Amino acid sequence: MKVYDLLYFERQNEKNMIKHKNIRNIGFIISLALGIYAICLFDGEFHIGTEPNMGTIFLCIGMLAVSIYGVTFTLADFILNFVLKNKRLKYTSDNLFVARTFRSKVKTMSFTLGTLTLLITLTLVSLNMSSLFKGMFDYQIELAAPYDININDDKAKFSEYVNLVDEDYTILETFEYDAYVDSVNNILNLIGDTWRTSDLVIPLSSYNKLLEMRGMDPISLDEGEYLLHASREYKDTLDVDSIENITLANGINLHLKEFRTEGYTSSWAYGYGYIIVVPDDAVTGLSVGESHLIIDTEEDTTEELGNELVAFASPDFCEENEYGYQVCYSLSNIVVRGQEEANNNGFMTITSFVFYYVAFIFTAVVGTILAIQSLSDSTKYKYRYIVLRKLGVRDKQLFKTVRKQLLLFFLFPLVYPIIVSICTITSLNDLFKLILANDTIYLVYFFSNLILFLMIYAICFMATYFGFKKNIME
Repeated sequence: MKVYDLLYFERQNEKNMIKHKNIRNIGFIISLALGIYAICLFDGEFHIGTEPNMGTIFLCIGMLAVSIYGVTFTLADFILNFVLKNKRLKYTSDNLFVARTFRSKVKTMSFTLGTLTLLITLTLVSLNMSSLFKGMFDYQIELAAPYDININDDKAKFSEYVNLVDEDYTILETFEYDAYVDSVNNILNLIGDTWRTSDLVIPLSSYNKLLEMRGMDPISLDEGEYLLHASREYKDTLDVDSIENITLANGINLHLKEFRTEGYTSSWAYGYGYIIVVPDDAVTGLSVGESHLIIDTEEDTTEELGNELVAFASPDFCEENEYGYQVCYSLSNIVVRGQEEANNNGFMTITSFVFYYVAFIFTAVVGTILAIQSLSDSTKYKYRYIVLRKLGVRDKQLFKTVRKQLLLFFLFPLVYPIIVSICTITSLNDLFKLILANDTIYLVYFFSNLILFLMIYAICFMATYFGFKKNIME
């Protein structure tokens, strides 16, 4: 290269990345179609009852990566051609300058922008995965241990449990209730459960007290009505119409008022997955199946307390087998929230932390590269803004142009990742929804993570803008 050409090389007009318009159009369509196909194929792998194929998932990730780079390479030409063909838009304000500057930037770092777009996609997906795992952990705790202490044992021993807990904890409230058995098996027959021998029924007053202790609103039942409260797995599979009317073992006929899944906890009925709630007088004549003690403490319970209660109860649930080993049958009848949290906290915390850490690293990388590239341009192409000043552009308008230029540069690698992340979390929700609080909570996770990311992204943008403005004013 000649020295003269080298000196003025940065001022030469850039050549089109893709010279032929038809090739560009075809490339854009193929890249976009590949991304849509990858998202649809990914969605098909996540359904309840089926195990995702990891080979297909990795194939989808690869196709999405190719799609991201393809769209990034071709979209800038679309934007500029759209502006240039619309004369009214082209000659309005500083649109021509901003569009030309943006196109120039994409041409010089198109591969880098594609990589940044991919990193933002991974960032948003990582944040969503972290939230899904955290939501799953929280729901599992609420499902298994909604109360500080829940004990299913002989009522005569409840006072001893209370005294044991009272030694180290401040007891705020205790509640004892009975769950009754219905040998007619209205629900068991419906779901085909051959292991259980009878449905489990609790009176309305006990049910409302249990709801109150969880901070939930009570319900009301008229005479002859009942409520079925089940785990979320029965929401779409249970034929509620077939149990519209039931008859209990004591001969009382009841009509279904409501079928609820929200707020169900397995601590009400171990292993059943459902509970039948009836008016208080409807349990007359039914046998008591289980007796429960609920204890609410001021301090958070711990794993040590759970071990103490299990050790205290073990003589009633454990026996020595013929080989001399101790075998315990029903220690799950003692549920301590602190113990459940300790058992699950390790895996969930590590998993959630890893995804958050990956998201943080990628966000830092993206923000840093965009800032450095922009600030480098503010010095390298300072003459552009000097020319604008000489043409009569006031500083206020010049700074507005800079904001538009930087905003377009920062938004360009952000649009596609948002679309991909909402699609992926929707697909993952099909797999996670039975172990999350409700069917739509994933949207809360998505928008919360998006707002968090955009806040950090906005800080990078503002820091870049002020640095850019300082550089061109010096």
